[in-house]
Amino acid sequence: MPVDDEPIERMLRAGHDPVDDAGFTERVLAALPPRRRDVRPWVLLGATVIGAAGAAALAGPQPWLDLAAAARWQIGAPVPLVPAALLALVAWGCVALARADV
Repeated sequence: MPVDDEPIERMLRAGHDPVDDAGFTERVLAALPPRRRDVRPWVLLGATVIGAAGAAALAGPQPWLDLAAAARWQIGAPVPLVPAALLALVAWGCVALARADV
């Protein structure tokens, strides 16, 4: 037998004035301990950095990650560090996630 939830939905969506609790809610919220920061984003950032360093170490020297060529880079020349820039973008995203209030 189908249940008609429409009246309940209307009541839940209707705006109501808050119930007077004589300051109880404020006292309870003031007595709570401060919110702890979540460490999961920092773990994600650390794992990203360690994983990227490990992958770079296992891959060995790569022509696209030639820092000497990057030091000689001139405007108009092909950019040799495109994958490194992408990695930096991923790291930036991890930092943004770590700074977010999760």
